[in-house]
Amino acid sequence: MNIALLTWEFPPFINGGLGRYVEYYTEHLIKDGHKIWVYTYNTGNMKTRVENGNLVVTRPLNRYMEKILKRSGHLAKWFLFYYYNYASYRAVKKLCRQSEIDIVSVQDWMSCFVGILCKIRLKVPVVFHVHNTEFTMTPWGKHKWYRPIAICERMMARLADSIIAPSEKMREILVQHGWKGEKIEVIRHGFNEKSIAIPHADRKKDVAKQLREKWGLSSGDKILLFVGRLIYAKGIFYLIEAMQMVVKNHPEAKLIIAGTGDNEAVRTLIRKLNLDHNVYAYYRFLSKEEILELYQASDIGVFPSLYEPFGLLALEAMSFGKPVILGDGFPEFFRGEPQNVTALYVDSIKPQKIAEGIQTLLDDHERASEMGKAAFRLIRDSFDWKKTFTETIAVYQKAIDSVYDGLAPAYLHEGEK
Repeated sequence: MNIALLTWEFPPFINGGLGRYVEYYTEHLIKDGHKIWVYTYNTGNMKTRVENGNLVVTRPLNRYMEKILKRSGHLAKWFLFYYYNYASYRAVKKLCRQSEIDIVSVQDWMSCFVGILCKIRLKVPVVFHVHNTEFTMTPWGKHKWYRPIAICERMMARLADSIIAPSEKMREILVQHGWKGEKIEVIRHGFNEKSIAIPHADRKKDVAKQLREKWGLSSGDKILLFVGRLIYAKGIFYLIEAMQMVVKNHPEAKLIIAGTGDNEAVRTLIRKLNLDHNVYAYYRFLSKEEILELYQASDIGVFPSLYEPFGLLALEAMSFGKPVILGDGFPEFFRGEPQNVTALYVDSIKPQKIAEGIQTLLDDHERASEMGKAAFRLIRDSFDWKKTFTETIAVYQKAIDSVYDGLAPAYLHEGEK
């Protein structure tokens, strides 16, 4: 199958779970013989086209964009957004005219305009992957761009031949907001041990030591890890407030934050609460290897999201056998059974509850260890990337058949021979 993949994030530009998902997506589908044309954002210092076998990555860029990238503000951001969609649509249109695209896969709202144009103008099959939506990210405080973004998402959902959501909880919320339930397929994200293998295995046992040296931590310090975007929806500000309570009883607790977003707000809060010696942050995009090394070196993962449609980064932490604390915005499938708890859920918006959860695991090493082992077993036995993408391709094929009424042009199957 020949797939046009539209995504704002793509390695090495990874801002959260979406970037990790499309990384696994391309790895597995290419291995299964599919060809993928990726259209994604250019940070300004990347090649505009990279071709590697069945993977072709296009990152639109021109001389005007290079100047705009040096500026900040809403106007600059909207120009970059517009140009990415405009250039991506033109490229997909050309491929469609050459009969090289079977289906268009839209991975986020930033790519919705391309998907909408592909459906209206090119009449090709389009599947919308909903990893999150504007109304689930900001239900507590709608910003000034909320309405146009939400309209864009709704239009894409209305036009898409099928919608893929990562959890039943996500599907229920979409239906509550008026999306057609019969269009929505639930396909969980997956896991395999190869996907979390640290490339330089010989360095594995030195990871914790290197991390402690980097931040000046002692061997007795306990490393708490948060990975994700630094935005309100991820509960990062409540987590930092919780740390103020934690360090009173556990001065050895050190929180490492890996991600970017509202960087200045995070810095300000850390300084305000005098947590400079207990909270450390990278404030940048981390490579896959760096993130995996952080999981390996950490003692506890903390992800207090107010809303989480799936939680791929938490899944990765659990796959390392780490005990995790999750916000009540996470789907229930990470919780495990009453007699075999695999994650400790807390009230996301109450710093005291987050602090209590952290202290519970710091105080009870045996419980934390057993929870980590149970978490690994849950991930190993219940999540599988191969199953995820086999189901995804089945949805794609169904969309293709529905558009062409079972009589798809011959070229649509040439790539599968």
